[in-house]
Amino acid sequence: MSYLAMREEGMSDKVEDTLEDRGSDYGPWPLHAEIDEAFDKVIQKYASPDMPPYAKRSMCHQCNKMARSLACNWRKVDNWLDIEGYARLVRRELEK
Repeated sequence: MSYLAMREEGMSDKVEDTLEDRGSDYGPWPLHAEIDEAFDKVIQKYASPDMPPYAKRSMCHQCNKMARSLACNWRKVDNWLDIEGYARLVRRELEK
């Protein structure tokens, strides 16, 4: 069934529902994307040439979570837990 047919039938669109829910936690998508892109440019410009991919990806994921916090709700604990988790993954690799 098409999206339009679902809407006409009054059926819920799970993707739209999810996007609406996330928007209330993470703010407007264009703002989040703008902040995240700015962080990506900083990482690309200043990351050490010998930084392994796992460390760069960790930084990117942490910045994504920070962008979400800056765009809307910095009090969302889940974002802070994710940031901590991505940092811990790098620490584990460095401690091997």
